[in-house]
Amino acid sequence: MITRTISQKAAMAMSIFTIAIFLCSMNVKAQYFPFTEGRLYKRPSLPEIFWVVYRQFHHVQSIETYNGLFGPSPVLYFLADNYVFQTVDIGSPINASTCITHDLSTCKRYIRFNGQYYYITSIDAFYSYSLSEHYIVYRYGLDLPVASCELPASGYCRW
Repeated sequence: MITRTISQKAAMAMSIFTIAIFLCSMNVKAQYFPFTEGRLYKRPSLPEIFWVVYRQFHHVQSIETYNGLFGPSPVLYFLADNYVFQTVDIGSPINASTCITHDLSTCKRYIRFNGQYYYITSIDAFYSYSLSEHYIVYRYGLDLPVASCELPASGYCRW
């Protein structure tokens, strides 16, 4: 029979407790994402606007693209500090070729981005991603492949 002193038992319990806290903090960091999917964010005192899709920040590169996707007056959320911004993944930028497309042959809406179309699953998803109906491209058929990822984001998918 092994006999341990109270201080040895306390040290062992503290070690197990420390390991458990460390493992839990690793898990929380992996899952914690303080930004809402589909929202537009801006850092104070800087002109760049970012759109959150699939847990990544995508820089909207021009005012024309911004107006075409989100309309004249979407709601912007301001980041409290730059440190939080530095902890997130930066995805591909949203450039002039990005647009909302309505396929008249299937009556489905897509967002054209980065050489592919991403299917927008519902009108609720459309609005939850801050998208606007002001500038939609209507066409029969699609000229690029359809991505396996959809909006709303289900799981993790890199744009």
